[in-house]
Amino acid sequence: MTRQKRLEMLRQPVENGTEALLTLHRGDDGYIAAVRDANFTKPEYYRAGDLLNWFPEFIQAMFRDCYVTINSFKTPWRKGVNVKYLCACYADLDCHNLGITTGQALGAIVDMVGDGVLPQPSLTIHSGRGVWPLWCLCDEKGLPLIADYASRRLYSDVEHVIRDKLADLGADPAATDAARYCRSPSSWNSRAQDGKGAAVVWDVHFVTDPYAMGLETPLYTLPDLAVKLGMGALAEPVEVIRPRALPPPKERKPVAVGERRDVKLDIPERQKKHAAVWVKRLADLRSLLVLRGGLVPIGERQTWAYTWYHCLRRCPSVTIEQAYASTKRLVEEHFEQPSAAGDQYTEKNLERLVKDYGNTVARAKQDAKVAQRLRWRSVELAARLGVTDEEARHLDSIITQAVKDERAAEKKASTERRQNDRQKAREDAEKILRGNPDAGLRQVAKELERSHEWVRQVRKELGITPNERGGPRRGGRRR
Repeated sequence: MTRQKRLEMLRQPVENGTEALLTLHRGDDGYIAAVRDANFTKPEYYRAGDLLNWFPEFIQAMFRDCYVTINSFKTPWRKGVNVKYLCACYADLDCHNLGITTGQALGAIVDMVGDGVLPQPSLTIHSGRGVWPLWCLCDEKGLPLIADYASRRLYSDVEHVIRDKLADLGADPAATDAARYCRSPSSWNSRAQDGKGAAVVWDVHFVTDPYAMGLETPLYTLPDLAVKLGMGALAEPVEVIRPRALPPPKERKPVAVGERRDVKLDIPERQKKHAAVWVKRLADLRSLLVLRGGLVPIGERQTWAYTWYHCLRRCPSVTIEQAYASTKRLVEEHFEQPSAAGDQYTEKNLERLVKDYGNTVARAKQDAKVAQRLRWRSVELAARLGVTDEEARHLDSIITQAVKDERAAEKKASTERRQNDRQKAREDAEKILRGNPDAGLRQVAKELERSHEWVRQVRKELGITPNERGGPRRGGRRR
């Protein structure tokens, strides 16, 4: 089939595809990531509010194997932590792997909706070989759902429940993250139908809305969607300690030495290879705690507990029980505990943290992207803890980008100085070797404060023979 015929087949669905994308992405100030290849190598970012302008040109220019993100982002950066609007919950049904046709999968979803197992999807994507049911989200006022700490957590729980309910239809176990790509509407799946290809179509579903006196696409709040999925208590808003924005560096006041608490937290002994960096980070965390007076304020407690526990668990010599006991000691000795019961960080909070960490590690074994997020670069960890540049100058492995650049510049300048010193010493050695024929190696080495072996190597590289230096020939055979 020629490109022109395929474009003619897709010409009508372009308008429908734009309508479907407008149904999904309702936050105009969010960024949508789009790619034109199956390797996701060069994402392009577009404003959701400009969909009517860029999408028709985008899909006509390169309609084969195009992808867009389900959720939108704060800035042009496709990461789960950068999600601005949670637009929809989804499931990626690779039903072809189980020998199930798309018609059978759609029929099974309809039966599950009729039996009350699943709520009515808002959108259905026919990807060519599989099916994607989507449940569009909103907040209590019907506006686009902003991603915060609590909504991200509940979103992840809902995604795992949907995946488990649709496992018999080939739900992809790794497709639960908020930064997932899906095939773009009105694009062409080149791998469908044994390589013949098929058009990707998005279907928008409608239900009767008695208040609007017409048909409306179903929208769900996250707690309501969780209740309809039968999650029960998990659907209730969870009591979490949300990390507050830390004060800017200029507002963080140094703690006087007399007001500082003693920090006696134990860290593991020196580790080998990759585990050594986590021991260094634990030492830096202890030093940072000392710099801040040995007391973790309310808004930073959850971040500190999770970071300390995570670094301990990355050390092979530390058991789960030891990591838990050390984190518990951190909580008891260095966490600010107000008198109000609701503001106290209890052992229940710590147990929930350990459970969440275990679930994250389990998902990391199936999803490489989750595993990548657990590695934590030094700059990311510094941003997570709100480390200032002044604090970072006292640390080794938890540093800000500015301090990292400073140290890189110092290292570069030091390298240049050493190179210049070696070059000058080499020039001085050449000058002495050529200008003072009677000078011996040890005499030149003492004058230059270098080893006589270094002088010998320089003489060899310069190609200076004893005759050129003018000294008497010693040793060798006489003729």
